[in-house]
This record gives sequence, structure tokens and C-alpha cells, in this order.
Amino acid sequence: RHLDLIVNPAVRETFQKRAKITSTLRSLLDEMGFMEMETPVLHAQSGGAEAKPFKTFHNTMGLDLTLRIATELHLKRLIVGGFDRVYEVGRIFRNEGISTRHNPEFTSV
Repeated sequence: RHLDLIVNPAVRETFQKRAKITSTLRSLLDEMGFMEMETPVLHAQSGGAEAKPFKTFHNTMGLDLTLRIATELHLKRLIVGGFDRVYEVGRIFRNEGISTRHNPEFTSV
């Protein structure tokens, strides 16, 4: 990937455009009174979508965990707790294969 960025200006431009889109989206949502939150990526049990999660193990705590497959459950809990305008630009991990139209790791708002 790093060599592709060096020799291919179009690839570098794609990264720059994505960064600008994300920055503009955050600014727009902030101006509309939304508050950006960060929710947990590691879960003791998966939920929020019908997807197969990636599994991992927390050595110190001795826990089997999964990477999140959705941000919505924690955001809904924040809404119930009184934060009525929240969003997260967060990474989602779904262990469901890969293709030109499906990436197991992606960003969701």
C-alpha cells in the first residue's frame, strides 16, 4: 500500500478526498448540535446486527471478546441516557468474507 501511495497520485488523492469528506461530515454534524462519541470496539457479546463477528481474547482479563459489528446499541443507550443528538464515525468489523463490493472492515456513521 505504501508504495502504491508513492507512485500513484490517484490513490493518494482518494485518501485525501476521504479525509476531507470525513472532516466535512464531522463539522456539519457538530454545527447541527450533534456530539461525537466513542463507543467500545470490544464486546463480551456481539449485538446490533445480524453478522458474524471477529473473535479475540483479552489475555489479562481472561475474556473471550468480539469486535463490534455495529455502533448503534451503544449510541441508543446514550440517547436513552439523555444525550439526544449523538453520532460516531466508527470502524465496524464483520467476519463475512470479502469481495470487490464487501470489505469486512469499514467505517459507519
